[in-house]
Amino acid sequence: MREVTIKPVLNGFVVQVGCQVVVFESKMNLILELSKYLDDPYKIEKRYLEESINAGKLKGLSSINRIGNSEPPMPPPAPPESYTE
Repeated sequence: MREVTIKPVLNGFVVQVGCQVVVFESKMNLILELSKYLDDPYKIEKRYLEESINAGKLKGLSSINRIGNSEPPMPPPAPPESYTE
């Protein structure tokens, strides 16, 4: 599980999980997704990375990512030994 930071903004919440940032417009949706993440971080991170708007762009990144950092985006964590999909 990665560090989670929640920042309220004018139209919702900006949530940073590790190096990824997600935006939620409603408090209920934030609570629902955070609950799912706490139950199974590996599964939810994988889903968000695969279904994101930028998913196709993320696959083809070189060593310079879209924000200009010199490191590529962090991959999802390895599943726990007991994890079954």
